[in-house]
Amino acid sequence: MVLDFIEVTLFPMPWWHGVDYNDEKAVGSMFYGYEDPSSLYEVTFLIVDATDDDEEWDVYLINPTHVEEFDEDYKKKIESHCTIVEWMGTVLNDTGVHKALVTAYVAQIDGRDWLFIDYRINIRDRKIVISAGCDNSKTDLYAKLVYDAAKSVSFIQPDYNSPLRKSIRDDFKIDLPIIGEKHYDPDSPLIIDVASSQKASIVEMRLINCIIQHGRKRMYRVISSELQKRNDKTLHYVTYDEKYPEGDVVYTDTGRMLFDVSKVTGINQLSVLLPYCMLKLGKRYPFSFPYQFDWVHFDMLIDFEKNNPGLGVCLKYSAVGINVSIYVYNHQQDDVGYKTNYENFIIEFNQASLDIINAYPDAKLLKEMDYDENILFRSYDIDGAYSMLTLSTAKGFYVKTRISTNSTDKFVFENMWVSSASIIKYVDYLNGFVRHPD
Repeated sequence: MVLDFIEVTLFPMPWWHGVDYNDEKAVGSMFYGYEDPSSLYEVTFLIVDATDDDEEWDVYLINPTHVEEFDEDYKKKIESHCTIVEWMGTVLNDTGVHKALVTAYVAQIDGRDWLFIDYRINIRDRKIVISAGCDNSKTDLYAKLVYDAAKSVSFIQPDYNSPLRKSIRDDFKIDLPIIGEKHYDPDSPLIIDVASSQKASIVEMRLINCIIQHGRKRMYRVISSELQKRNDKTLHYVTYDEKYPEGDVVYTDTGRMLFDVSKVTGINQLSVLLPYCMLKLGKRYPFSFPYQFDWVHFDMLIDFEKNNPGLGVCLKYSAVGINVSIYVYNHQQDDVGYKTNYENFIIEFNQASLDIINAYPDAKLLKEMDYDENILFRSYDIDGAYSMLTLSTAKGFYVKTRISTNSTDKFVFENMWVSSASIIKYVDYLNGFVRHPD
């Protein structure tokens, strides 16, 4: 048992020696395995809580596009205190319930080559690092045993298995750190069990999305939030509008959910816990994107850059009846911009249009607009579904947006336009441009 909530099963060896690991950035235990207590150890096993290390990456917030960036940073960190013999790289294991960063490498320490497999995972809002190693000359004896020991690590959780958390985990494969059931009762509010304000915001937005969009099958948008103190609790009220049809009538309701965010560090210094949390694209991108654009909400990020340099990333958003894809890329060009290279800007837009025609030969062009400020637009009828294409640039990157709906409901179409305008406005903001001054 390590840190009172981590269990590991170590394999049999003639002798194990465990010592406490304590410094200002990490606490835990280090285990050494010996074939002979009088000789050098052949196996090491480290488990630490590195939550207080500001330089330690937060796996909860990592998406695939961050892995290469992490790998480069971690390699430099290892090189700073030992010689790397072979670097096998980092992968992100995402089960949908938990994420783990796994790094494998061989390093020379005190004249011996060592094989290491390092794991990073977030448990109870704590950054846990596991490093399992063995003498590289004895991998045939210990490599699999060390790997199996690392896989044996388990975490004793508080009683998180509430019906709400369990239903979200079962239905959507997302394990949200929440305690309780009621997101509306100030006397017994739903607890957001994280310390980071950014993570708390993401947890809230994901929970609202699961309940309203995927559960009730309704369109919604978060419109405001407010913090209040109640006895010894800090409560966060998140207000939203939701739309839904009943027969020929479209209803708009305003509701709110209530969360206990008392565990969030520094919450008393925050005037508002932002509901519009931001999504980091990665180190190579000089901007982030909001979690929601009015009626559409973030689903996933796809990284094309690792295998196809220059193709960037794609952010997927959705609402009931609406799908949005936002592509951020630059083809590894240094002069991307409607002002710096307008000719390439036009060529890129025409190629994007051609991609639609090649994919849907029967697509019909409905409308085309050429604005004078950093945006090109075309809309299509694709087998009865409405689809729009826009292209802009921002800080050296193309920002291409595809939005589509096959719904014939007027309110869905209107909300799609509101969301598309919100995307355009955000790209304008990135460029320091106000298209329609108030």
